[in-house]
Amino acid sequence: MVKNLITFLFILLAWTVLQGEVQRPNIVIFLADDLGYGSINSYGANPTLVRTPNLNRLAAEGVRFTRAYTTGSVCSPTRYGLVTGRYSWRTRMQKGVINNNDGMLIDAGTETVASFLQKQGYETAAIGKWHLGYKQPPRFKDLLGKISPGPLDVGFDYHFGVPNNLDDLHKVYIENDHIYGLRSNKMSKYGRSFYGKPYHGYDAPQRVAKEVMNDITEKAVRWIDGLGGDKPFFLYF
Repeated sequence: MVKNLITFLFILLAWTVLQGEVQRPNIVIFLADDLGYGSINSYGANPTLVRTPNLNRLAAEGVRFTRAYTTGSVCSPTRYGLVTGRYSWRTRMQKGVINNNDGMLIDAGTETVASFLQKQGYETAAIGKWHLGYKQPPRFKDLLGKISPGPLDVGFDYHFGVPNNLDDLHKVYIENDHIYGLRSNKMSKYGRSFYGKPYHGYDAPQRVAKEVMNDITEKAVRWIDGLGGDKPFFLYF
């Protein structure tokens, strides 16, 4: 599958050159969890109940995919397949998703969409939900110190995001290979989890669930604006 994915990207870049384009195309992939087939207007959502004008415009100006099959209908397998182009079963994770302190799911040396595009001169970023694990598998104690392996080790030049999901016990953002805004290595009890158990929090800004979309969008816009325009970019958002 990874060969097919890389072949597609190669053809895309080659086609651009043949068309006489001076600049290679920028590539942005939006991956939304739990988005139903009929959740946006261009795929049948009732506009009196749901309005998605920007997505409608993307659909109108591009191509809609109306037939698809997924080999993994939950978070981590889907993300693994998209980033690596490989069948998600070919990992140590044979069921479920990455949990709070699970190590990196992508093996060292695995070619990814990002690493391939890096070689073609692209600036690359993973901004938003990661959910593919950090540090050495099978599990890590905490996210203090340098977080490696992580997105920067599999082809991404920049990373800002949520480790797992909005309910994960880390409650912080990761920027590149460290906890965002970490003030010290102090760990203290910080509230209770969804299951009622006390958990320990980091001495860093805590995420606010309702602010996450705005936070990651702002980071993505700032990253794009700061590129300078002389190189194409790939954003996995």
